[in-house]
Amino acid sequence: MATMTDGTAPTQQKLLDEETAGHIFKNFAPAVIPGKYQTHAYATTRLTEARDLLDLPDTVAQTVDLRMARRQLIDDTDRSFHAIIAEHVLYGATADSDVMTEQLEHLLVLADKPNVRLGILPIRARVMASPMSHIDIVDDSTVSIETMAVTYQITDAPEVAMYLGMFDTYAQASVYGDQARSLIQQASS
Repeated sequence: MATMTDGTAPTQQKLLDEETAGHIFKNFAPAVIPGKYQTHAYATTRLTEARDLLDLPDTVAQTVDLRMARRQLIDDTDRSFHAIIAEHVLYGATADSDVMTEQLEHLLVLADKPNVRLGILPIRARVMASPMSHIDIVDDSTVSIETMAVTYQITDAPEVAMYLGMFDTYAQASVYGDQARSLIQQASS
């Protein structure tokens, strides 16, 4: 379990270290754009607000740099990425409108990458498990669950399997390709 008592940078460094060794990435995002898919401005906004809300040490600039390093992993076409973002995240007031517009445009660029599968979980999608927290899965063997103040890591095979099943449930209820692009474009207009 990684806590944020030393700021957000140590957690980002740990994620970068783990992800650098990984090849298959799955992310489910019910509240914000996943870290690897964020623009610099969006990441700065989100991390500044977390720092202020939780009264954390100021490691925002370092954390954003680490998050951007995580984002560069997407350029390695030997790695595969599958992200599912809840549709309401596209509309959330989680950043100023210009920052959100840039972020949504960035998602459209990522959706065209051959090693990225970007799904949007529609607002009206019926899912058996309520999406409660952000889930990162690396190589189907490690699950990270982010809360506001702590990131939990799960490597126990039966628990990992449970989260893989939950991810698959969300994936089946999500839309991809032109349908996903259409939802992103609607949110940016």
